[in-house]
Amino acid sequence: MIVISIILFFASLGAVALIIKKLPSDCFVNYEKCRAGVWGRQPSRFGTLLKLLRTIIGTVLILLGIAMLVLPGQGLLTIVIGLMLLDFPAKEKLLRKSLSYPSVRKGLNALRRLLGEEPFIFP
Repeated sequence: MIVISIILFFASLGAVALIIKKLPSDCFVNYEKCRAGVWGRQPSRFGTLLKLLRTIIGTVLILLGIAMLVLPGQGLLTIVIGLMLLDFPAKEKLLRKSLSYPSVRKGLNALRRLLGEEPFIFP
């Protein structure tokens, strides 16, 4: 169980860092731009497959984030990234609520600085 926890910890850190690096700095102001920043413009015939893949990755990141609330790791950041990948009606409202916490904003921008990117612009 400890080995699995360590593997999941490092895998989630790498996935979160990759996603945060690919996002444009103003993606939280324009959520459509945020999705395009991660996945880019895809041909329509692959749209359903990519939507399914995005949903699976988003769900896994949310579950890992919930686990990291009690295990070592950046739980809230991982949950926010997972929420960004999912499509559901209250998505923007939930993201805005998550981003209202100063610790989440500081954590996102600290990671952006480490990755050599501009800080995020928040609404």
